[in-house]
Amino acid sequence: MNLNPPPSKDTPRFDDWLFQLYKLVTLPSSGINETNHAALGNINSTLYSHVTAAQLLGLTTGLNTPLHFHDSDRARSNHTGTQSPDTIENLSAYLTEAIRLKGYTVATLPAAPIQGDQAFVTDALAPAYLVAIAGGGAVVTPVFFNGAAWVAH
Repeated sequence: MNLNPPPSKDTPRFDDWLFQLYKLVTLPSSGINETNHAALGNINSTLYSHVTAAQLLGLTTGLNTPLHFHDSDRARSNHTGTQSPDTIENLSAYLTEAIRLKGYTVATLPAAPIQGDQAFVTDALAPAYLVAIAGGGAVVTPVFFNGAAWVAH
């Protein structure tokens, strides 16, 4: 029994197609079982496709295939490996944009920063380069957490 791709589920023919599929899968004469399901190979549509054994192997072996890509050069913070900057699409456009720091008053700077964190304050009092920042003034200045204190920079 051959089964054409499914019609739209909004048509009356869809129920008939489901019944034909049921018969194809449940009849002993269908030849479909745990070890031989190749008979389902003709049930492909634009929405669903039956993969071949070679395609399944390509998806599960960790190798690069036209269906799935595994190379470690696709690194991101939650992946391993490295990626050359010249392989990142439009990277130069992002590198030329301004970096937007978050603004705070000195009193509201993050209490548990990580060394290297940057921000700006809107109420610095006489800031001096790499000197711990004090609030209560009216100077807007960038600040940097040096591992011990927020300092002007």
